[in-house]
Amino acid sequence: MTQFNLADIFTDNMVVQRGKPICIFGTGETGSKIAVSLGSGASAATVTDGTWKLFLPAVHEYRDDLTLIAECSTDNKTIILMNIAVGEVWFAGGQSNMEWELQSCEQGEQALANDYSPNIRYYYTPKTTALNRENENTPEWEQWGSEGCKHWSAAAYFFAKKITHSTGAIVGIIGCNWGGTSASAWVSRECLTSDTNLKRLYIDQHTPADYEPCKPTQLYESMVKPICPYTIAGFIWYQGEADCIHAEHYYTLFSSLISLWRKDWEDSTLPFLFCQLTMHRFEGDPDWKDWAVLREAQDKVNTTTPDTGIAVIVDCGEFNEVHPKDKKTVGERLSLLALRTVYNKDVKAFAPRYRSHAVKNHGNNHGNIPPTTFQSHLNSKTLKSGREIELYFDNADEGFALKNSDYPVGFELAGADGVFYDVGKGLVEFDGENNKIVIKSNEVERPHYIRYLWTNYAEVISIYGADSDLPLIPFRAELY
Repeated sequence: MTQFNLADIFTDNMVVQRGKPICIFGTGETGSKIAVSLGSGASAATVTDGTWKLFLPAVHEYRDDLTLIAECSTDNKTIILMNIAVGEVWFAGGQSNMEWELQSCEQGEQALANDYSPNIRYYYTPKTTALNRENENTPEWEQWGSEGCKHWSAAAYFFAKKITHSTGAIVGIIGCNWGGTSASAWVSRECLTSDTNLKRLYIDQHTPADYEPCKPTQLYESMVKPICPYTIAGFIWYQGEADCIHAEHYYTLFSSLISLWRKDWEDSTLPFLFCQLTMHRFEGDPDWKDWAVLREAQDKVNTTTPDTGIAVIVDCGEFNEVHPKDKKTVGERLSLLALRTVYNKDVKAFAPRYRSHAVKNHGNNHGNIPPTTFQSHLNSKTLKSGREIELYFDNADEGFALKNSDYPVGFELAGADGVFYDVGKGLVEFDGENNKIVIKSNEVERPHYIRYLWTNYAEVISIYGADSDLPLIPFRAELY
């Protein structure tokens, strides 16, 4: 007989989501009647196949003084949870850079010593590959000042700190992450088998000897499903390092993950805010540019998947270190996206992004034409002596600012042979009035390709939005 209980995530001190029907779920004997109340709201359900789920009425104001009471008709058992808050609940997923603890980050010691953050609470999803948790210790929601807060995700903490300071909300973070894991570990088998390439890479080529948390579908089953469908405001995500080996397929994998999780939570518009990979290369490695390819895939997910946001953190990397210690910038850039898109705050949240270009040839301007249509516009003709490229950008209303260098660095041009040359000092000009950057070709007489920060690691990040102070998103483009 299955005993009556709430799912593990329901504990004292928990945060439930404001403004949405609150999903409560658990186990019990089939046929049992379950009644749950929270403040003045109540609901009931009948246990089916050993599980039950119900929705309490939405609470529209922030609270921190509620009690949840759950009762079962057959077990003669009552569960009482105290100090329940109503606020904003965010699911913090990914691998080690999301998992990275507050005590270990650059700003962590100061935060732990000096911050006063009573409006932030944290639930650490048990790191387990076991589908049966009966013999495992179950964590509880923690409040600021507890011994456990030093282990909280640093990025998620600084995200929550910015949200609560800007909105006055109590913020609950559900940490659900595991270092070294591929996104394939966080999706269902059906998700992987539905695409030929994903099936080949993650199902057909999988071996039992794989590191267990990295096994495809493993953590989706053991960590995500026990949390779902806990009512949340949205997701924050920092992952991709483990998938650079198959960077060319990350767009499909990641967009499939977003779609799957939204389907599981039964909300196709749940915000999904994520970090673009920072700069990284180990000292002994060549510049494979696989991280550049994966960054491009992440940017494509953002531009093609509604209700997503990309936090550009290319300036937060460290050479020879896959775990950069600046997690405050990471969390705050994620928070800007939430403040703008979820909480309707007037903040600059979006990094400058390449939109289109025009090539000037002996004074003839071929126009502001998107790269997808540029070749047909030229009617497949070869540029005779194209010497100047105008680049146009979104999210750069006040133009660009130069930082960390006395001239813009990171642009490269190549001819039809694909050999790239740096665009040196004096050959890049900002046109702030027109959200435009002008590139003059020097080494390459007939430029066919342009790219910016197309590398695993760059020491200097120099171009930022003048109004947002956010770095320009790396990109590559065919000029015609």
